[in-house]
Amino acid sequence: MGATFGSILQGLMANRHLTRRALSRASGRAESTINQLVAGRIQPTAGPLKDIAPALEMSVADLLVIAGLPSDYESGGRGGSRRLGRLAAW
Repeated sequence: MGATFGSILQGLMANRHLTRRALSRASGRAESTINQLVAGRIQPTAGPLKDIAPALEMSVADLLVIAGLPSDYESGGRGGSRRLGRLAAW
């Protein structure tokens, strides 16, 4: 069985010497949100991850994949940007 997102997030924070409070301040997200993500009480979504990724010095796409979300999730997760590109080229 693989590691949960919360345990991975906790490890990423530890590697960067970030406390939950420090990640909260750096990301602009409430400390309660960080606590809930680490504890696995809430599922990760693109919104918070987009704010957290820079504080962890990693790309949003990488953090989305770690969370089990498609890396294009922020564009709708169903190839929306590719579809728009085809429409614009038409």
